[in-house]
Amino acid sequence: MSDIQEMIIESTTKIMEKYSTKDVINKAENGIWAGRLWRKMVDLGVITVAIPEGLGGNGGDFSDALSILHLAGKYSVPIPLAETYIANWLLSGIGEPVTDEILTVFYTKDMQPLQFKKSGNGWIVSGKAKNVPWARFAQKLLVFGETTAGPILSLVKLEKAEIIHGQNLAGEARDVVIFENVFIEDCKQFEVNQDEQVKKVLYSGALTRCAMMAGALENILNLTINHTSERSQFGRPIHRFQAIQQQLALLAGEVAAANVATNCAG
Repeated sequence: MSDIQEMIIESTTKIMEKYSTKDVINKAENGIWAGRLWRKMVDLGVITVAIPEGLGGNGGDFSDALSILHLAGKYSVPIPLAETYIANWLLSGIGEPVTDEILTVFYTKDMQPLQFKKSGNGWIVSGKAKNVPWARFAQKLLVFGETTAGPILSLVKLEKAEIIHGQNLAGEARDVVIFENVFIEDCKQFEVNQDEQVKKVLYSGALTRCAMMAGALENILNLTINHTSERSQFGRPIHRFQAIQQQLALLAGEVAAANVATNCAG
């Protein structure tokens, strides 16, 4: 690990410990945006990691981003950090400058691409996307669409979309986004190789989730160790019992395996 990565991890850890508390997480599950946490992450400069400075990023590489996502999983941060990373990585990959806006990205194999019809100096957008991560809080959605000229990748403002709130089993926002012949003037579109971009979305999605799950597993291990150290049975802490030690060793092995798998994939 480089000195720069150690500094990033140390600074990010402090922010997440302070601003991703149980109260913040519970409020986010009830629809309250963790704005202070997002602003602190923006101020630290970790929203645009692994993107060249010439495109508006803060440099660094993917291992830096995965380290941050590992912490995001460990502290259960209720913000679309992974989704913003993926959207920005796709945009920078086609040479498009990025910002620190709140972004989300969406793709499923059975989805119907949004339809874009040219109208004056803008576009009329129609279509529906289900289970979009953090849509209610995001400013823009990066999504695949179709025009009369063929498939595109589009960065669409969400201010005019109808958003129906939903949640996954973890209490995270998974919303339905509906555009019903909505006119959008400032709608960026990019002609891309759709198969290539789909692969990038799927791979990036799997990789970012692996990093976050590895972080969550590490937190589970820490919580379990603390619990078994504090709880006593028959006059001694339960972590002193061989059966408990065996289970702790198995859990530690799974955590190590998750970290190795994520690092190798990255």
